Amino acid sequence: MGKDRSPMRVLIVATISHVMQHIYVGSSILLPLIVDELKLNYTKFGLAIAVSSLIGGLSQILFSVAFSVASRKIARHIPLGFGNILLSTGTFLMGLSRKFADFLGARLISNVGVAPQHPMGTATVSEKFDESSLGRAIGFHYGLAYIGNIVGPVLMTLLAAA
Repeated sequence: MGKDRSPMRVLIVATISHVMQHIYVGSSILLPLIVDELKLNYTKFGLAIAVSSLIGGLSQILFSVAFSVASRKIARHIPLGFGNILLSTGTFLMGLSRKFADFLGARLISNVGVAPQHPMGTATVSEKFDESSLGRAIGFHYGLAYIGNIVGPVLMTLLAAA
């Protein structure tokens, strides 16, 4: 079933997912507003960012190890899609946060959602391209994703100004 998907289609879908996750990085422009709105001190705020980043990073290792073994039985697009759902849910919940615990929980959900992208998205793309075109495909996949780091803060600035 997965073998009939064109390499270009896989590249485009995986790259759009990767771009959206890098746009999430742009939400950092909203962090001063979040600190003010939730009346957080910098210790609590730093703790929320540190804990969620640590758990998200460790989750990336977990996805790398667990799904390298499980990928024989579970298609990679399933945890990638699940990760995107978690990222979206966490981001939505961050907008509803009213206290420290809400913010921390939402950040945890979002950062765990980001975890499958790099090991699994890159592996999915790399499986679809031969040696002669793999470099261009990975360059496209990462190059466009990092444009999300530029677009994200611009979008978030417009959002904050509105």
